Amino acid sequence: AHNSTIQKTENHRKKEYFQEFAVNKTIRNEASRCKRMSSCPKPSNPQEEATNRKTPSGEYKQ
Repeated sequence: AHNSTIQKTENHRKKEYFQEFAVNKTIRNEASRCKRMSSCPKPSNPQEEATNRKTPSGEYKQ
């Protein structure tokens, strides 16, 4: 019984690690993609962000 508890904790730790890894990977992918496009979305006020998203014709990009 004692061993199974240790095993559970170990599995839980692994799961957390992989979740964190996945999140970090996603963030890295986002960063590298916006570097390639050379238009990184900078965290700023929503008003500014909305302006940045507008195309020259004034429509919002998806």
